[in-house]
Amino acid sequence: MTGKAQTYIDNIAYDYYGSGSSRYAVVTNNYMTGYEGDIVIPDTIEIDGDKYPVTAIGTYAFEYAHDLTSVTLPNTIKVIYGEAFHECYKLRSINLPEGLEQIMQDAFWDCQSLTELTLPSTLKRIEAYAFEGCYSLRTINFPESLEYADGFLFQGDTLSAPVYNSKYFAHFPPNYATSYTVPDGIVTILDGAFQDAESLTSVTLPSSVKYIKNDAFNGTGLTAITLPEGVETIGSQAFLGTNISSLHLPASLTYIEPSAIPTTVTTITVDEANSEYYIANNCLVRKYNNALVYAPDGATLPDVITEIGDQAFMGRTFTSFTIPSTITRIGAEAFAYCYLLDSIIIPESVTAIAGNAFFSCYNLKKVVLPDGLKEISPYTFYECQSLAEINVPSSLESLGSGAFGYCYALKSFNLPESTTQLGTEIFAASGVEHPIYNSKYFAYMPPAYKGVYTMPDVREICPYAFYYCDSLTEVIFPETLRKIGNEAFWGCTALQRIDLPASVDTLESYAFEACESVETLILRGAPSFYDNYVFAFYDQSKLKEVWNYAETPFAFISQGDPFYDVPNKDQIKLYVPEGSVDAYKAANYWKEFDVQPMPEIHTDIDIVDGQESKGASEHSGTSRKTLRNGQLLIERDGRVYTVDGRPVR
Repeated sequence: MTGKAQTYIDNIAYDYYGSGSSRYAVVTNNYMTGYEGDIVIPDTIEIDGDKYPVTAIGTYAFEYAHDLTSVTLPNTIKVIYGEAFHECYKLRSINLPEGLEQIMQDAFWDCQSLTELTLPSTLKRIEAYAFEGCYSLRTINFPESLEYADGFLFQGDTLSAPVYNSKYFAHFPPNYATSYTVPDGIVTILDGAFQDAESLTSVTLPSSVKYIKNDAFNGTGLTAITLPEGVETIGSQAFLGTNISSLHLPASLTYIEPSAIPTTVTTITVDEANSEYYIANNCLVRKYNNALVYAPDGATLPDVITEIGDQAFMGRTFTSFTIPSTITRIGAEAFAYCYLLDSIIIPESVTAIAGNAFFSCYNLKKVVLPDGLKEISPYTFYECQSLAEINVPSSLESLGSGAFGYCYALKSFNLPESTTQLGTEIFAASGVEHPIYNSKYFAYMPPAYKGVYTMPDVREICPYAFYYCDSLTEVIFPETLRKIGNEAFWGCTALQRIDLPASVDTLESYAFEACESVETLILRGAPSFYDNYVFAFYDQSKLKEVWNYAETPFAFISQGDPFYDVPNKDQIKLYVPEGSVDAYKAANYWKEFDVQPMPEIHTDIDIVDGQESKGASEHSGTSRKTLRNGQLLIERDGRVYTVDGRPVR
């Protein structure tokens, strides 16, 4: 045995691998009968005379084994993978043997009956949330052997004492004490180590501390903190939710996440020897780019800043804001969650707005964008539910994914000709009431559009552009169209006919997925490049006929069948040029259809005056020529064709 195989021994499922001295087995989920009661894992299993050491408990191995009460592991176990014992509510006892080296993320999540654990001296790695939700856990050690430890390890527990070793401080029980001195030698305060210790009002950090991780003191009762010389980095939201009013940053500090500073801070200072930050007008500024990191409420922004830094004003309560004319860039999440912000004027100096800059500013009604703005990044105004008025400068070059998603009050948007880079779902669930496009891109169609739509002359249809337009019955594509993006027409359940012009040479994945009412598909070109064409017509369950005008069957890339999950293909007519029938019958994918030559139409066509002959018809054999709205059509045997043989409804 060299690859992977599975076996069941004594109701325990194993994946086993390798050959010779490289054989090993992993305990996996027994989806047939599950696990319950007391389980003993052997150190080896034997298959066809070959022995396989059991070296790991696999991902999800005992997940949801709600009636599992105890597990005995052998010393051969090296790894317990993610969510291995997830929601084993009744698990009261498990030994973690010497030899175990890794416990992965969420391994014992919600093991609510565990009361104590002993981590072995061989443990090298433990990942986030490993013991989250172990509500009955009272005691656990933290071995010196650990080389890597994530945070948030013991959230939701009832541990009786702090958990740490000589390097990592992992957990402080929320009600353990009102003041605490972190032991000397600790280098890292792990993520969430003191989180939600509301009764903790004072903490002393030793000079050995270098790293304060995300949410380390989030939600504590701290009113002050002294950062010792030696602290190098402070993670996001490290002091969020505290009542700290002043903060001094030591010379050793090289980086602090802006969200680490609580909005209660009114005074901030920096050691003069610090190489990364300085203070101007009581505002914290990053030296290398003069980006504003933090400004207390009411502070006058200094003229030296050129950027509003990432998260600089996240979650503030002001109703309006004036951005200085020195600013050229607004950083990511700079004003995110400013729920009361009503309006903002962005000066002409700003050329770029980073992602999520105004994310969830629910009350923001009006934004004035500068004429020189070139970029609006992904999710910039996402969930600005009251945004009804925004000017779009002609200079705009890039518009990111989801930029105006869930902007319910936004009814209109003009896409400039200068915009050449567009993301996906830019206007998802917005209130825009008209199609959005320029001469190159078609970006958005309101889902409520009904009936037939004639597209303007564009080159590309953006991904998700017609997403869930479930009342759209047909789209007349322009001859200029080259590309249709991913899931562009996903869920257009009323679409009955797809007629792709010969100009289309790129049709991306799932382009027409879930268009369950399509009966006729017409492919006019012989595309030379159908990149990511996989599953383009996925689940078109009512498809009756495909018209393919390419004389040589074109191939699809190998990742999947573009007609995947289309039922009864052998009953779907595939009409092809008469001389190409045999080639299509032998070609991959196409040969699954009922391949037929395109029907010939023999009729004499008179040149008529459209104005005088509108509505007139004449007969020739079994064919009838008809002028409809100025277009000459041919009706034969119950079908309608254009002069060049194109089938129409």
